Amino acid sequence: MYGQNPNLTLSTSLGTDNITCANTAFTLTVSDTTLSLSTTYTLSYGSFVSSQNTTSGIATFSLAGVSTETVISVTAENPNGSVVSNTTIYVPRLDNSGTISTTAPLTICYGGIITNAIYGDGTLGTSTATLATGSSAATVTYQWQFKTTSDPYVNIPGASTNSTLSTNTLSTFQIYENITIRRVSYAVSGTVSCSVGITYPEISVTVSNVTAPIISSNTTDYNVCTDQSYNFSTTAVGGTTHYWYLGATQVATGDSYNLPAGTISTDRILGLIAFNGTCSSTLVTKTLKVAPLPSLTMTSGLLSDTVCGGDSFTITVQDTQSSNTTYTLNFPGGPQVKNSSSGEVTFTLSMNVQGDISVSAISSSGCTDTVTKTIFVPKLASAGTISTTQGALCYGDTISANIFSTGEATLTGDSSSASITYKWFYSTDGQVTWTDITGANTSTLATTTLASLGGLVTNTIVKREAYASIGSVDCDPESVQITINVNPPLAAPTITSPATTCSTSDNQFQVGNVVGGYTYKWTLNGSPVATGNAYTISAGTISGTYTLGVYGESGTCSTSLVTQTINIIDPSTLTISTGLLGDVVCEGDSFTITVNDTQSSNTTYTLTSSAGAQTKTSSTGQVTFT
Repeated sequence: MYGQNPNLTLSTSLGTDNITCANTAFTLTVSDTTLSLSTTYTLSYGSFVSSQNTTSGIATFSLAGVSTETVISVTAENPNGSVVSNTTIYVPRLDNSGTISTTAPLTICYGGIITNAIYGDGTLGTSTATLATGSSAATVTYQWQFKTTSDPYVNIPGASTNSTLSTNTLSTFQIYENITIRRVSYAVSGTVSCSVGITYPEISVTVSNVTAPIISSNTTDYNVCTDQSYNFSTTAVGGTTHYWYLGATQVATGDSYNLPAGTISTDRILGLIAFNGTCSSTLVTKTLKVAPLPSLTMTSGLLSDTVCGGDSFTITVQDTQSSNTTYTLNFPGGPQVKNSSSGEVTFTLSMNVQGDISVSAISSSGCTDTVTKTIFVPKLASAGTISTTQGALCYGDTISANIFSTGEATLTGDSSSASITYKWFYSTDGQVTWTDITGANTSTLATTTLASLGGLVTNTIVKREAYASIGSVDCDPESVQITINVNPPLAAPTITSPATTCSTSDNQFQVGNVVGGYTYKWTLNGSPVATGNAYTISAGTISGTYTLGVYGESGTCSTSLVTQTINIIDPSTLTISTGLLGDVVCEGDSFTITVNDTQSSNTTYTLTSSAGAQTKTSSTGQVTFT
């Protein structure tokens, strides 16, 4: 055991192939089967020498790396002798990374591609990468990479490991910002790729970035109304031309586009592209949404759209669309504004003169419509004047003269065109109540119509109302009136008759309730016979039954005719019949006498005999006594 020489095994942290890139640190471990002997291990290569003494049989050296393929020697020395062991470190290494070039324009449009290959295989004077002198045996590989201004390099996607970056690979590589493209070269041995310390060829690509334009408009959220024109614009940029599109159709060139009313009827896409002569911006779009148009109808709720001055009325506006809409009423009394999303709105107003009322609608999309209606206001200036020749009436008399117009009613200067209509009324209670005189609708009132009111017993007011009328609407009633005076009733007379009315004597009849100032007139069987407070029928002038009448007069009025039936009686002629033979009766026997009278007025008969007196009354012209 103590006579052994060192027995060495060398291993590195590089693996069994001992391949590393230039100047890359690694460790080398010496394993010695000689145990428990103090052994010195000396590692050397080139001018580098390092020694360790150990009794463990293991020594590890940390090396800063080698720059070329290098043989490392380790000498182990113990009391029994020394041993040398060598290992080779392989270093694949590039001398240069070659050159690249392309014929494609290196200023491209946003989102564009490089249109030709980037060569590095000798084409266009380019060159491939080469291995350095002293490099271990290796192959050369490539990786194409790009980076933006601030980001690290990343591999170009696709087939990007050849010496030339092909057109096919570049055709799918869209570029949106300035980038640098480089070709990284590697010296490859086994699984180790080395490119330390090499400057890689690169080219810079500049993107001509045309800023996407911004569309501005006078729409509301790009809602459009088919009956309106609109303007769309964008900020002017020097050297840039703007192209406007509706769908796929170019419709304008310039910094603005006017969309005439009626151009579109359904939703359309408005597009805008900026072009600087080489490159275009992205297509900027806005959806033009065609909003429903307000379509208004207005009703006033008035007959013939006519209202009397100052009266309130309500108009109803109906809209064919029901978006949130502002409705503005304009009329001589000033504007009113309401919002509605029901498609209907009402306004209450009043007017004093004829005028147009209009309602304008502005929907939330900015679409408009207006509806107009004329409201008529008939107005009367004066009621006119009336007159009559009728004097005061006697109590119970009827009117005997017409009421005629001395001045027709007139319209005001600011009245709507209207007709003037009339109505007649009368009042017998001091204007507390009025009764319509049916059928009277002209400016005059006929005698026959007035007479139909019948006998009047109180003062009666007759008025004519005039109206400014359109259709069945009557406005501004104005009236004029006449009072027909009625005299108080006269006291009807009474007749006071004499106690008897025999034809053989004068018979005087008197007014029983004489009123001073009255003239009384007497009639007999309807014929005037006398004037005065009394009337005398002279004896022997008449006899029989008559109708005596009397009435009083005061001014032009008279009382009612009071009548009484009178009987002027001729003297009675009596005949008596006893019914006895020879007018002879036995003493004490009763008998009946019959008295016959030539007249049959109510008469009292008195029988006088030795037996005393008997009295009876009869109006038959006959009476009996027993």
